Amino acid sequence: MDHYRQVASAVHRLTGRWRAAPPISVVTDAAALPFDTSFPIRGALARGEVFIVASGQSEEMAASTAVHELVGHFGFRQMLGQHWNRYMTHVLGAIRAGEPTLRLAADVIAETYTDVRGDCNLAPIQFGDECVARVTEWSFNPSSGAFEIDEPLRKQLLALINHAAREGLHLDIPLTRDELEGAILASAETVRHGAPLRGFGKWLPGWYRARMKPMGPARPAADWDESKRLLEAANHHDGWWGRTKETLGFLLIVGSIAGMIWWVLALFGFAFR
Repeated sequence: MDHYRQVASAVHRLTGRWRAAPPISVVTDAAALPFDTSFPIRGALARGEVFIVASGQSEEMAASTAVHELVGHFGFRQMLGQHWNRYMTHVLGAIRAGEPTLRLAADVIAETYTDVRGDCNLAPIQFGDECVARVTEWSFNPSSGAFEIDEPLRKQLLALINHAAREGLHLDIPLTRDELEGAILASAETVRHGAPLRGFGKWLPGWYRARMKPMGPARPAADWDESKRLLEAANHHDGWWGRTKETLGFLLIVGSIAGMIWWVLALFGFAFR
């Protein structure tokens, strides 16, 4: 089997059962990519598709590259949606604050994307994106095909709760390595199953919103005064306090589930360290 087929086979073995992954193409070399690049690359996410360059990569390196693109780039975008840009600003803030793992990734990315004039050819958000993808790649063991992150459940719940607190309560919570590792695992679950926590994270928000719907049949307002009161109530609910109550309710549900899981694990002797 030639080198290209070996690399393509390795990528397929890793990603073949990832249900929510985008199309994946393994190409022989950078010249076969459907776009131009000014830097030597091992892979890319472009036009909704992931490309892996076989040339110059072993099977294990190609698997790590696939994780870099699928989990580090695509998965985070799918998982965070409209919040992706703001999350990258938190990543940049953690780099400025000196978070060791992200700081090391930033040094590597700066060296990789600096041209002969000494200029980094990435916009700030792109820089944060590449740092996250690099840490994602470092967290993955291509020999075992698994992420080497301890306390996965605790870290995923930490990532979920901190994200909800930032977006719903507007709290300024610094991004830590534990939270980032939890987000990496959640991103991997998003690519594999369509949502974090083996797809459960896709069902929970919809279930919660359904429970918050008013009970009983809808009816038109009886008069102008009632219509005005209903409109004021809707505006209040849609305002900051309404979003805050909804977020607190969501956090209560998440906390209750986390507590039950913690209790079950402790019951069987699996204590968190």
